[in-house]
Amino acid sequence: MTKIYNLFFELIQVTIGRRNSLSRVPSSEEWNMLYNISVKQAVAGVCFCGLQRLPANQLSELPKRLMMQWLALAEGIRQRNVLMNNRCVELLRMMNNEGLRCAILKGQGVAALYNSIDSEWPQLGLYRQSGDIDVWVDGGMDSVLNWCRKNYGDVDFDYINAHVPVCQDVEVEVHWRVGAMTNLFRNKRLQRWLESDKTKAMILGGKSVLKSFGTVQPSETTITVPTLEFNAFYLMLHCYHHMFESGLGLRQLMDYYFLLMARSRLNLDINKNENRDNFQKLNHSVYKLFKEFGMTRFVGAMMWIMQEVFGLERERLFCEPDEKEGRYILAEVMVGGNFGHHDERIKRVGKGKWQSVFATLQHAMHLLKRYPSEALWMPVWMAYHFIWKRTLNKFSIFN
Repeated sequence: MTKIYNLFFELIQVTIGRRNSLSRVPSSEEWNMLYNISVKQAVAGVCFCGLQRLPANQLSELPKRLMMQWLALAEGIRQRNVLMNNRCVELLRMMNNEGLRCAILKGQGVAALYNSIDSEWPQLGLYRQSGDIDVWVDGGMDSVLNWCRKNYGDVDFDYINAHVPVCQDVEVEVHWRVGAMTNLFRNKRLQRWLESDKTKAMILGGKSVLKSFGTVQPSETTITVPTLEFNAFYLMLHCYHHMFESGLGLRQLMDYYFLLMARSRLNLDINKNENRDNFQKLNHSVYKLFKEFGMTRFVGAMMWIMQEVFGLERERLFCEPDEKEGRYILAEVMVGGNFGHHDERIKRVGKGKWQSVFATLQHAMHLLKRYPSEALWMPVWMAYHFIWKRTLNKFSIFN
């Protein structure tokens, strides 16, 4: 990692309350670089909150123009999150009224963890850069897709979800599958696990408090989200999937940090000695899933990143950190940026969906030496998905 990246990681640690100041005062040029990195990694909003925690003398070289630009971006992110929170509440209320069992995945539910951890900045989650709304609906593909078509006409869909025009100002993805793996045999086991009653209970078993803003005054509304234990596996799976499909960004890693903090505080910080054994059992249970789905090498790398970038203590991790693999994954994250959008190694070929296909294959081939199985399964998965979508013939050995 270069010096500017190390300085950026220090700013991240100031933002999350892990340190009080940077190791030195950044120059005007370095501040511009720090801002650009934060934008590239989709963490500019939360990093702006970190600026508020720095001693005044460490901001002496921050250009006023850049400060105002950063402020404007952070405020735009905050306003967007207010809108997203309102839409999540409205969406779940509408679906529940129609008798659907559903939960918000990732996104706003995870952003709420930012608020619960940081008592000095109780609205930090409002500065997490949001994407779309992902909502899982129980019932299977046929049932959920029929509901989407009945209410919204012909909708674009793939293996796990449909893009549904529920809102004009927010993109909504309605999931009948929580996720998938490119290895078709592992994916078969994954879907079987996700469809079990025990797993569904975890998906529907969590609660998250969102700050929703009505016409009269702000209010707090509780929404349904997966439990922390389910998200411990699911968010790692989400990172794993993006690592091999398009690219993994620091925003997803920060999400996982706040998840681990919330999870470990719940189990360790109350009656610490009494709960330690139980927490280790929970860790073992989640790590067993990582092992079953062939993710342990990646998990070890993620644990090193949790320590190196976010300063997380060993007792809060699932396993021993893998420094060598962690440095490799972190380098990929910093090169590619959020979802790999800034990876200059990818040559754009074709147009529209074909460009996306070629970009995904190129990205997978970059990882061939380190993760040969995932890289080699990617073209097989894409071919399978191409055939599946056009025939909707659910091959029994893979579904």
